[in-house]
Amino acid sequence: MNPDKFEEIFLNLRILVVDDVPIMRLFVVNTLKELGVKKILEAEDGNAALTLVEEGLMNNKKIDLIVSDINMPNMDGIDLLQAIRKNNVKEIKSMPFLIVSASNETSKILKASELGVTNYILKPYSPANLKKKIREVFISQND
Repeated sequence: MNPDKFEEIFLNLRILVVDDVPIMRLFVVNTLKELGVKKILEAEDGNAALTLVEEGLMNNKKIDLIVSDINMPNMDGIDLLQAIRKNNVKEIKSMPFLIVSASNETSKILKASELGVTNYILKPYSPANLKKKIREVFISQND
């Protein structure tokens, strides 16, 4: 995919950011805005995220990518990923999923890989690294 085409895709993406820590959500949201993403939704845990995913599909506003932290109360990132991958609706089941993790969570990253995570990024990360990881998600989707 050529870089110009990719930049156009950024403008039309609908991305769901899931993290229980408001300042972390804000960091991701601001980074996405800097990249040109206009349609950004936020959820504080996996339960809220799953509701937004299902509502989005019902309202013809499908989410194009989930960026989720691993560690959250109620429903963590691994459980959210599992719920997405086990969903009976194809558009939900195949939804690209980028997981955010601290580097000491190797077992959770392996579990996410087994569940079919699209990509992952380790904390701390830069806006440039987040952009690179999102680009990789959509390049892999178009191969």
